[in-house]
Amino acid sequence: LALRQAMRVESLTLEQLRRLQKHEARCVSCSLLEPSLRVAWTRFVDCVPEWLSPNLLSLWGLTVALMAGGPLFLYSPSAKESAPSWVYFANALAVLLHQTLDNADVLQAIRTNTVSALQELLDACFKVFGVTVVCLNACCSLQLGFQPGLLLLVYFTCLFVVYCMHWRAYVSGIIVVNRIDILEGQQLLVLVHAISGMAGADVWHRKVFTDIALGQLVVGLAVLIMSFSILTTFRVILDGGQGKNGSTIAGTSVLSPAIPFAVLAYFVFESFGGSPSRLFQSCPILAAGLVGIVASKLTVNLIIAQMSRTELNLVDHILLAPLAVFLNISLGAPLPELYLLCASLVFSVFALCSSFTHTCTQIADFSGTHCFSLAASPSKGNQG
Repeated sequence: LALRQAMRVESLTLEQLRRLQKHEARCVSCSLLEPSLRVAWTRFVDCVPEWLSPNLLSLWGLTVALMAGGPLFLYSPSAKESAPSWVYFANALAVLLHQTLDNADVLQAIRTNTVSALQELLDACFKVFGVTVVCLNACCSLQLGFQPGLLLLVYFTCLFVVYCMHWRAYVSGIIVVNRIDILEGQQLLVLVHAISGMAGADVWHRKVFTDIALGQLVVGLAVLIMSFSILTTFRVILDGGQGKNGSTIAGTSVLSPAIPFAVLAYFVFESFGGSPSRLFQSCPILAAGLVGIVASKLTVNLIIAQMSRTELNLVDHILLAPLAVFLNISLGAPLPELYLLCASLVFSVFALCSSFTHTCTQIADFSGTHCFSLAASPSKGNQG
């Protein structure tokens, strides 16, 4: 039944497609590092052929992050084992390449005059997917598997920060990048991987202040900064949106986007504390991977709602994955927890990929463009 629900991919309505075509990006960046990094991105784009689609750069950035994470997960499947130095250095380089490719796509789009709703959607979604991957890679590098509660806390907070960025845009109509945001966080991840490569991952267990380990200090600092970013976002959200009577740009309640993520949080944290086999402690990477995929899908839904100025769908089939794990644990685990977790992970990947592919294809067909090519599509006449 769950698989059948996942295969029922919902299509965008004609009204949503039309509104997406009228969407104009509005972004305000206060990032500390962006001005200096933009110089490097510009020089990189100057070396990119003009016939290359900007969306391909985003895709390559995500691919690099996934390829670097593969060996790390193989050497450290439970985020407790140490990996060879080259694995950590490869991940440090991968974060830099991912960051460069993911931000160069916008410059390439401007350069080739191919800025569009589809290009912005792919850019935003690949950013979300990339953050999901590189943050999990960093958790392995910090060996947070020894403290699964801390791993889940920092990872979930990181996912929520990204969600809040688009929640704020859904309320105000403007994407705001804070002074310390994703770019700065990615540089911290580069430093984490580099230190693990030079000194070994065991360095994060060394005590620096009485009983506080170096890794705990880094994670605590990261959670503190991310919490400040979340509080700043909530102040803006609670001040009211740009819609009628202080609603969102879609005319809905400014608090409505909290529902899907709150449901996910409830399933995850209840499952964490109630697992008879201590599933999250024994398989923290698999469990966190499931959380990351589901959170990514919820964020994609919010991005589409924000860009099309339509009501956010508060119920998504992908929530069946954490729900299955939660119900199994609540009933005393009649089904093997590890097998169910793996099945839920496969289900969530399928649900995310099928939905995202269908949505992008639908927008491309409607607008008469290709996702990863600058050539025009012959289906442009379908807009009527």
